[in-house]
Amino acid sequence: NYIYSFYINKKYKEKFLNFMKTNKIECKTFYNILLSENSLLRSKIKNVLPNAIFHKGNLVCLPSDEKLKNTDLKKITKTVKKFFNLFY
Repeated sequence: NYIYSFYINKKYKEKFLNFMKTNKIECKTFYNILLSENSLLRSKIKNVLPNAIFHKGNLVCLPSDEKLKNTDLKKITKTVKKFFNLFY
């Protein structure tokens, strides 16, 4: 499950995702494509959605599951802190 999400500056988003992947922690982006960007719906939805575009560019999801062990949670926390200490 990937319910826990947080905002990160979009200029660091890809670097963060790659850093976490390198450390064997799978993170995901919350929104990959908006409905207004879908080629099939583009003719129906003509709105510009600046808030949705902002969230798409800045939201990242961390692993969160009831089956995660405390050691897993500590590793995730330690790795996130390490990223911010190195790059932010």
